[in-house]
Amino acid sequence: MVRAIELGFPQREISEAAYRYQQKLEKQEEVIVGVNDFVSDEAPIEILQIEPRVEQEQIAKLRQLRQGRDNVLLRKRLEKLETVAKSDANIMPAIVDVVRAYGTIGEIADVLRSVWGIYEEETSALFS
Repeated sequence: MVRAIELGFPQREISEAAYRYQQKLEKQEEVIVGVNDFVSDEAPIEILQIEPRVEQEQIAKLRQLRQGRDNVLLRKRLEKLETVAKSDANIMPAIVDVVRAYGTIGEIADVLRSVWGIYEEETSALFS
């Protein structure tokens, strides 16, 4: 299976199946109520608009959190997470420790990205 993944086989199969399904939707051989059949002409659903003030409040709360936490402890917990992520051990206890030290999702994700990198699909393998 590893070799199949390296060659992009599963992703190619998923892409091709999605393409075939989309073709069926567009030809109305497959029906999704409210999307390509039985579509309502009623008023559109209101979209929730978040005021810019809310963003500024969240930024202020994050700054306050970062100033009020024990950043030395957090740094140690993030280093521990990095060590665990480089091993085959379960990373959840280390993540929980970071959270208990008031680490943010972004800080946790940064550590994991530094260890594992970012997955980027090879599109050339999909359509060859």
